Amino acid sequence: MNNDAHVPAQTFVNVEQGTLVRIYAALQVGRENTQSLLIKHDSDLGRTTRKHRYWAEVLEKDLEQFSALIAILEGLHINE
Repeated sequence: MNNDAHVPAQTFVNVEQGTLVRIYAALQVGRENTQSLLIKHDSDLGRTTRKHRYWAEVLEKDLEQFSALIAILEGLHINE
């Protein structure tokens, strides 16, 4: 994620808790929608061609990203 050499390894910012709660909700919706897309893709198209397999793998990587970001926010206990 940090591909720029000039970007510091850590940056600290102030973010309102309400903003984090909205980001968390958006990430959950994104994950649910992506999961639905993957299920529909696999059901309708499968993974028999290189293109179909590639697209399914892209969706799976997106799901991993969503889950990782959700886990970070859950670790912050923003809903307490």
